[in-house]
Amino acid sequence: MAASQSDIGHECTASDLATTDLFKIEATDTCDVTHEQLTERGYDVAPVIEDNEPLGFVRATDCQEASPSTTVSEHTVTLTLSHLIAPDAAFETVLAALYEQPRYFIASQNNVAGILTRADLNSQAARRHLFTYISLFEHTARELIRTHVPEWHEETLIDQEKIERTRRKRNAAAANNADLPLIHYASLSTINTVLTATDQCWKALGFNSDDRASSILDDIRRLRNDVVHSNPIIQSTSRDAVARGRTITELLDTYQQLRQLI
Repeated sequence: MAASQSDIGHECTASDLATTDLFKIEATDTCDVTHEQLTERGYDVAPVIEDNEPLGFVRATDCQEASPSTTVSEHTVTLTLSHLIAPDAAFETVLAALYEQPRYFIASQNNVAGILTRADLNSQAARRHLFTYISLFEHTARELIRTHVPEWHEETLIDQEKIERTRRKRNAAAANNADLPLIHYASLSTINTVLTATDQCWKALGFNSDDRASSILDDIRRLRNDVVHSNPIIQSTSRDAVARGRTITELLDTYQQLRQLI
């Protein structure tokens, strides 16, 4: 199942996500002042310029460990291709890159135009992009249920209270001449329960077991809830398995699964 570009609309790119209002450090600034400035702003790195030309970047930790009067130029890291990401890099490319390292710079016309970090995945641009894909998945899921188990409310073990709540939503819509099939008023949690309980549905989605389907669909449900309710998408900027909350590792995996499902 492949979504068309017209379904997706504008592809979210690195330049859409990156921070472009940059705080830049002069190469002649001292490390003690630079460390103080970066700490005040909550930055761990900043671009370094010399005569308004990009020289590289400096880390707050390097400034902290340096002699106070040392100039930033002595601790500047030269920008190389490994530090750069293309401004038009697609969202999945951005996720894969940020899995490898926590930050990148965007260069434009011999200038540093932006910084892209894992924290930027909590931006509204990322939220809008993810919401589009999740909406497409929900549409796909509802169509599968209508095809393979149209009487889902009678044939699957859905809590009767949830079914009644869904019926009330449909009845309210019907009163306004806007009713659709019942499954269109079901929550994503209910939709996922139906999908995992119906062999034809989870097999049509490409899963090899209902357990695998349940695990991936629950990841998508949790991501959907965070997107819709404006909760952080990235909940830890670490990629360690022991980190609490969603990491870049989990977001990349969930997004790739989501892309495959639509």
